[in-house]
Amino acid sequence: MYRIVMPSRKRHRAAKKALAIFPTATITVNESELDDYRKEIPDADIVPHPDMLGLPNVINWCMDHFDDECLVFADDDIIACRTTVPRSRKLTAPDVQTVIENAMQAVVDLDLTTFCFARSPNVIVSIDPINEPLKPTQPVCVVFGVRGAARRRKYRSELIGRADIDWALQTLMEDRVLYCDTRFYFDSGRYGKGSGGNVGLIDDKQRAKATKLLKERWGRHVRLKVLGYQQKLEKRLVLPLRIGVSRKHPNALG
Repeated sequence: MYRIVMPSRKRHRAAKKALAIFPTATITVNESELDDYRKEIPDADIVPHPDMLGLPNVINWCMDHFDDECLVFADDDIIACRTTVPRSRKLTAPDVQTVIENAMQAVVDLDLTTFCFARSPNVIVSIDPINEPLKPTQPVCVVFGVRGAARRRKYRSELIGRADIDWALQTLMEDRVLYCDTRFYFDSGRYGKGSGGNVGLIDDKQRAKATKLLKERWGRHVRLKVLGYQQKLEKRLVLPLRIGVSRKHPNALG
C-alpha cells in the first residue's frame, strides 16, 4: 500500500543511521555510488537510479519508478522523531511507523493527497500543537507522504534548493489543503548545515536563483521574513522560506 523512500547521495553513513528510524525504507542512490552504499549497509533495500543532481530530479524519478499507492519520502540525515506535545519525547521505530500510518490513513479518510509534519519544534513562535495540532497549510519537506493527484505531481528541477516550497504551493492551489500533524517533528539537525546529500551539494548562487524564480511565480504567497528567534542565526543558517497562504476564514476564529 505504501513505500518509504529515502533519496540519498554521498551520505551512506547518515543513511545507515536513519534506517534505525525507518528500517523498512528503500534507499535510492546514483548508480555510480551503489557499491559504496552496499558495502556500508549491505542488508538495506537499495535501488539505483541514473546519476542525477538535485533532489527534485530524484523525487520525480521515484514518482515514475515506484507504483505504490502512497510514497513516503524521508530525508537521509534524520536522527530522530520527537513529539512536540505535551513535551518533547523521542519515539522508537515502531512508534514512528504508527505515526506515519496514522497520517496516511487520515489523508485517505479525508480524501486528501499530502501529509507532512511540523517543520520546526519551536512551540513558542512556529507551531501551536495544543490548540492547532493539525494544519491545512505547511511547507512539505523532511518527511512527507503523497497519494492520488500529488502522487503524480512533479517537482520543478530548475528550483533546486527551493522546489519543496513551489511543490507545496502548487498542491495548495490544486488540492486546496494538506494534512500537517504538528504533534510530531522529524529532527535532521540544523537547517541547511548538512554535508553532502542531494540538498547539501547546492551552492548559494543556485539557491538565490531558485528563490528569485519562486518569488516571481508566487509573489506575496512566499515570504522571506526572519523570525525573532532566527535573528542571531541569520549569518549561520540557510533561512527557510515561509508559505503565505491561509485556509482560515477570519470570521471563524474565536
